[in-house]
Amino acid sequence: RNLLKIVDDENVIVHLIDPLDVIGVDVEVKLMQDFDNSDICSKVGNEGASLRVENDNDLIPVDNQAKAILNLHTYPKSTKVTSFFCSKHKVIKGPCPDYKPGTGPRFANPFSFPVAPAHDFEALNDLVQAIRDVAQLKKHDPKKSYLVLINPNSGTKKAEKHWKSISQPMLEKEAGISTTVRRTSFSGHATELIRDEGLNLIEKYAAIICLGGDGILFEILQGLKQRHDFDRILEHIPVGILGCGTSNGLAKSITFHGKENHSLLESTFLIARGQTLNTDISRYEVSTKVYYSFLTFSWAMIADVDIDSEVLRCLGSARIDIWAALCGLRMRRYKGRLSYLPLDGTNRQMPSLD
Repeated sequence: RNLLKIVDDENVIVHLIDPLDVIGVDVEVKLMQDFDNSDICSKVGNEGASLRVENDNDLIPVDNQAKAILNLHTYPKSTKVTSFFCSKHKVIKGPCPDYKPGTGPRFANPFSFPVAPAHDFEALNDLVQAIRDVAQLKKHDPKKSYLVLINPNSGTKKAEKHWKSISQPMLEKEAGISTTVRRTSFSGHATELIRDEGLNLIEKYAAIICLGGDGILFEILQGLKQRHDFDRILEHIPVGILGCGTSNGLAKSITFHGKENHSLLESTFLIARGQTLNTDISRYEVSTKVYYSFLTFSWAMIADVDIDSEVLRCLGSARIDIWAALCGLRMRRYKGRLSYLPLDGTNRQMPSLD
């Protein structure tokens, strides 16, 4: 794997960076005006766009000296260290000339490199784009944002806190992704928000991200299916989830498939890098109602444990185990009929389950 090499003035390697650990790169610029000693700050963003300077003055002297800082936002995996007594994951922040791929949880390890004063930042702009290309970062359409739906009551009610402290800084400040945030206030609210969003949803949003449990994503799916442009939306707009619920089944499945440790940071990392995964959607007909699902469709005891344990939501994932034990002691009976169609349409005898 090609690595980004950071060298000093003597061309000695001081740090090696895996480009697949990068979620964003930008340049902070300060223009020093000779005539009034004031600073003008601007930024070359994650798109490697041309330098934009906001100034109250109509003219900027061409002989201004500029200072620039190249910011590299990386999230490497921690390295597992085993001793005689125990094993743990070691986090090494800052420059490290020896590259050792880790297997543990990811952690923030940002870098800032001062750039020599210059009159023209075109070469620096090319460097930003080159790093993005090597890191395989997707280009974001500046006219579109990510639609973020937050369920503040999901799980232990920390979705809002996690968004502001972890996901929002990673997506907006580091990956350069603009977001439009909506918050749900009642059951089924996400379905209404998606269904009534408008006909220009594809033109407005590049992705739909939800913070909560599997329930909010289920609601989003029902809202999408109630739209006439459902197929076009799924073709053009990826849907992501940042697990803040009790079980977070789909979020865990996605991070597992991506060979990541499961956490909100890892999920945000995959979204920031624009990684997508195709998945199947199942359709269920119950009496006169139709459901669309992405993970499981449950009935009987499993459904009772999931739904009825809502009264113990404050206990987190432990509520599932506690309610399952109670249901096991109660031994409720469920009556149902299993029907199926033979594979070839001729064999009418049900195979043995032994």
